[in-house]
Amino acid sequence: MIRYLNDGEKADALPLYRQAFFEDSEAFIEYYFSLRIRDNRILVDEEEGEICAMLHLNPYRISMGGRTEEIDYIVAVATELGHRRQGRMSALLQRSFLDMYDRRRPFVYLLPANAAYYTPFDFVYISKRETATLHDKDRIARKPYRPEDGPGLQTFLRETLAAQKKVYCLRDESYMEGLFAQLSAESGEITLFFDDENRIVGERITWGEKKEEREFLIHRDYGTMEETAQPYMMGRIIHLPSFLVSIALKKSAPWEKKTVAIHVSDGMIKENTGHYLWEISKEGSRLLPSSGQESFYEFSIGELTNLLFGCRSGAAPYPREPVFSQMEVLENVYLNEAV
Repeated sequence: MIRYLNDGEKADALPLYRQAFFEDSEAFIEYYFSLRIRDNRILVDEEEGEICAMLHLNPYRISMGGRTEEIDYIVAVATELGHRRQGRMSALLQRSFLDMYDRRRPFVYLLPANAAYYTPFDFVYISKRETATLHDKDRIARKPYRPEDGPGLQTFLRETLAAQKKVYCLRDESYMEGLFAQLSAESGEITLFFDDENRIVGERITWGEKKEEREFLIHRDYGTMEETAQPYMMGRIIHLPSFLVSIALKKSAPWEKKTVAIHVSDGMIKENTGHYLWEISKEGSRLLPSSGQESFYEFSIGELTNLLFGCRSGAAPYPREPVFSQMEVLENVYLNEAV
């Protein structure tokens, strides 16, 4: 039976979590099951009271093309050893997609352990790992984070991400509380960079025994944000009409409004499938009914996800249509949350 655990049952997912993610430290597991599960949803497949498979939907408030949306981050995807290769995870993903569609979630994302597992469900890469390079190191002072730096850090994060990224999680009070708790559990450290007027102009987070880099943000006057070659997060459009609200024509486009006929196929969410007239303006876009008799471009939901996130998983489908090259797609994605 597939269902969501209620708040009093969420701890029942702990044995399967330990089995599947045995490399996680006890401190991190304690953090996750004491704090992170407070506001998430845990979808499980049960048999005779035993949790055979699970996935967790962890909510985040994001900025998406300047709009604030709530989306889910899929984590803790696991199937008990004796119940693998039975289609249980496919059924959980299907159910979660339909539930997220009902909630009008624009898209969902995850950090894949194996990308090949998720591509059949129309997930595509939507970002690469990023780091930063400092320009003039002599102008910058480095100091460890102190609690009194909190307001200045939040201001820096809000302004820097808004200026440089089109999709990112909002660094609000709830987000920062969770971040500090994670770092405490995983020996994390925050280094802040200050200019000669004692303003925060950069932030670097490391964690774990090896002090691996979790995040490195720098003001564009003092450094450069750089993509590495490593593909990172995968995503998938869930509620197509809600997603398209954030897609607009470039201000330099030769048209104020353009309409193109498309057919979308989605094997997991039938409500997305159909013929549409896609009306795109410089303020956003929307889907209109179509007779299906027009000459149209055909997309799977994965191909459309790829196109609208700036083709992070390969070349754009149907690049010959001029309107596709004149869209403001969501190509600057900064999603690096751990759970």
